[in-house]
Amino acid sequence: MANANDVFGFELFQKLYHNDINRKEDVIILFVHWYLTKFGFRCIGIGEKTELNALEKGSELFPPGWNSYPNYTLRYVKNEKLYVLLGVKSDMDLLLNMMRHHDNSVSTIQLPINETVSALHGPLEIIIPLYQTVLQNIYQDFIKSTCDSNEAATQTTVQNNECSSETNKIPTQDNHPLREPSHWPSNRPEYDPMRVGVRDLDPFREGGGMIFDPFSMRPPSGHGLGVPGRLPSGAIPPGARFNPFGPPELDPYRRPHRRPDDDHLPPPGYDDMFQ
Repeated sequence: MANANDVFGFELFQKLYHNDINRKEDVIILFVHWYLTKFGFRCIGIGEKTELNALEKGSELFPPGWNSYPNYTLRYVKNEKLYVLLGVKSDMDLLLNMMRHHDNSVSTIQLPINETVSALHGPLEIIIPLYQTVLQNIYQDFIKSTCDSNEAATQTTVQNNECSSETNKIPTQDNHPLREPSHWPSNRPEYDPMRVGVRDLDPFREGGGMIFDPFSMRPPSGHGLGVPGRLPSGAIPPGARFNPFGPPELDPYRRPHRRPDDDHLPPPGYDDMFQ
């Protein structure tokens, strides 16, 4: 298999098509075409024709008129399968689409023209200073997904599973320095600050959601949830999220009917307006 970082052979393509390079987009297409040929793609012409002649073996060379139109449409064959490279200029970017007709899938790369190409002719390091990044994008989006689609899908699944396992891992050791089980009501998991967000990752695990209410650490019998007085029993289903719509009751054990604050100034002529 070709080395993804080997740039051998591009200089020959530059010499061969030196007189055809008239714009920076031509340099990008030449670079992509050369890289595709390294991995066994062969060009069979221009256009978007979907029929593939089994006798067409293709060539490493560009077909005549490859850059004669505003957009680029190059047809390739690899392992008797048809691919079409479409290049469209959009504002200051060149949008590249690789269409695979055997599975009706499309891969896309968007390259800023002026940031990608700095000159029309010269060494690769001069005309495409960040050519290693461009090579990586082409390999990941065009080459790897095309040549090793099954293997790439398997590797992606394994990497995603490993990433998910590491990301979703929440410490559950009882000896964690921030956990003090004796301080939480009845040692219930939903009041444990080290398990905040567990249910958002796995709805079947014990713990709270992403919203952590510091006032929820009071005993369940206190129903002061931001409204005057108390909510009736059963108004809030167990485990349901509730956003208070008033100031919380900081004293859930106060008597329902207590005297107003005696510091209020009574009206003139009244000893106690509340008697």
